[in-house]
Amino acid sequence: MKKFILLVSVLLFSGSANAADLKIGVVNMNRLNEAPQVEAINKLLQDRFSQPRDELRKIHDELQDEEKEIKRNELLMTESKLKKSKEGLIAKIKDFREREAKLASEIQAVQNQELAVFRDVVRNVLTEMAKTEKYDLIVSDGIMYANPKLDITDKILERLKQEAK
Repeated sequence: MKKFILLVSVLLFSGSANAADLKIGVVNMNRLNEAPQVEAINKLLQDRFSQPRDELRKIHDELQDEEKEIKRNELLMTESKLKKSKEGLIAKIKDFREREAKLASEIQAVQNQELAVFRDVVRNVLTEMAKTEKYDLIVSDGIMYANPKLDITDKILERLKQEAK
């Protein structure tokens, strides 16, 4: 952030750069989630991982039912049967949590891969736009205020839509 402020200060106040000649654009990176590529990534994740998620939900429900069954019948069970039932439930819960963590890790890895590709597309679109429209500076995160006239997010989204086709 300090480097960014220093860079802007140097550009604005240096003798070789006239502030009136600078063309600056601001991109709201949060709005780039509206891009069709992000929607495609979300659909891919949903399609790829919906079955394992459904399986885990089913197991979760079964574990809850088993826990209720143990609580309902604990007064009727012998001490050893109750202990055995609880230990079995604990083992199943542990297995469930491991499977849940493994699935979350897989989802995160695929999401990170896909988002890395998307970031490259965004970077290429921004670079191309900066060159063709002769921007001196395009900034995104860490902006406290920017005049709405500087916001080029809609232009970027439009180019991302064209890129997605």
